[in-house]
Amino acid sequence: MKQITEKIYTYDDLIENKIPEDVFEVIEGIGVESMATSSLHGAWVMILGEFLMKHFKNKFHVLGGETSILINKVPLTYLNADVVLISKKRLPKPTKSILEIPPDIVFEIVVSYEPNVEYKMKAYREIGVLKQFWIYPESKKVIVIDKDGNKSEYPFNKKIEVIEGKKILFSRFKI
Repeated sequence: MKQITEKIYTYDDLIENKIPEDVFEVIEGIGVESMATSSLHGAWVMILGEFLMKHFKNKFHVLGGETSILINKVPLTYLNADVVLISKKRLPKPTKSILEIPPDIVFEIVVSYEPNVEYKMKAYREIGVLKQFWIYPESKKVIVIDKDGNKSEYPFNKKIEVIEGKKILFSRFKI
């Protein structure tokens, strides 16, 4: 993660749309620039999003493409997730603003160096994300973190429950 400015951003800056577009995330008020993503990462986001839409679209919104999630207003912290599921009861309709309601499920695809994985894992748990999936395509493993912070590691060839008894098998995705 690379700090791109010495300015400390606030929640008011966010609401008033005063954070420059080149700021990818804000962590404790500090703007962080975007890292280049690979075509492998993009392929995983797309195929995972398609699968989730097919199986979860009746009860959940499937949001992808680096959805910004508010972690804290003071100091301002928002993080971007690759793909999220959020109940349609909790978010009846997607909006144009940052997601201020914690998603139910977060999926992060890690295909190269990700400097703030542990920070994101902790932040997602602290705001009430029910389950996190950290997908490592190169090593064909998934780390799942529940709402209490318990971590379990699974190989791609093991079915893993996403929510409400519905499971996912990551080895099915041929990328």
